[in-house]
Amino acid sequence: MLYPCHFRFSILLITAVITLCLWIQPRLTAANLISNRRKDSCIRRCGNVDVLYPFGIGTGCFYNESFAITCNSSSASSSSSHVPVLKALDLEVLEISFVYDNSTGVLAVKTPLVTTCRGNNTNSNSDSITGGRWTSPNMSGTPFNVYEYYLIFATVGCDGYAELYNHTGGFVVGCSSVCDPPLPKGLDKTDCIGYGCCQRELDYYSDRGYTVSVKSDKRSTGCRSAFLISKQYYFGAKNASNMTAIPLQLRWNIDRVHQPIHGSFDWSWAIYTGPKTPLTINCQLTGLASSYILPNICFF
Repeated sequence: MLYPCHFRFSILLITAVITLCLWIQPRLTAANLISNRRKDSCIRRCGNVDVLYPFGIGTGCFYNESFAITCNSSSASSSSSHVPVLKALDLEVLEISFVYDNSTGVLAVKTPLVTTCRGNNTNSNSDSITGGRWTSPNMSGTPFNVYEYYLIFATVGCDGYAELYNHTGGFVVGCSSVCDPPLPKGLDKTDCIGYGCCQRELDYYSDRGYTVSVKSDKRSTGCRSAFLISKQYYFGAKNASNMTAIPLQLRWNIDRVHQPIHGSFDWSWAIYTGPKTPLTINCQLTGLASSYILPNICFF
């Protein structure tokens, strides 16, 4: 026989169990979504590069078309049989990484070494200047841009100059070098100080694209090259003659549709609710962007 107080307690217990089950179900659904993304069937490596989300290879494996990557057969000169190429910019990808604030990332891509050469005829009467020029893909309308605190613009060669322009054609910086007269004693020819080599440091540069122009004057009989490079990949402009491509870092960001709830969040834990569902998802943020928050799902 159940006493009234026992009966009321039983009813409350049953109600609590039912409520708990109803509360757990949507969270299990969210967990399944997270698990499916963490253990998906997408190709996550191409050649020597880990293809990290939001980038991806194949339909359904990337956040949107801006982050789509194709895994192409490489040339014979490559160290790998396949190379990843970012479709939006048609540039080969060297590395994908995240930055500390979990809101942006870094994409290292290959850019060409811009070169111009003249013939051996030093008696040419031509007043024209033979030049090489390369313009990067226009990144306007994409999540990518050139954004660096330390960039190097350099040119190698005799009797000529190189110039860097922004994506609208505005002049940014120039550099020139000569090889005559001979280098004065006490100076090291391996230093990039204007003798056979010139370099300029850009402490801060942000743009949606750029153009490198390199030119040799009519006295030059050899080749001149120029490039824009991220400082961490730079080992001296004198080594440029051995390079066929230049690594450059691009910053990328993603528009995350989310709403923080239950007050502000710190860098350890964040609680978000999706824009189209009342479901709340807890995302643990640890390490260097080990989790990435997108609508309704946490990607680890």
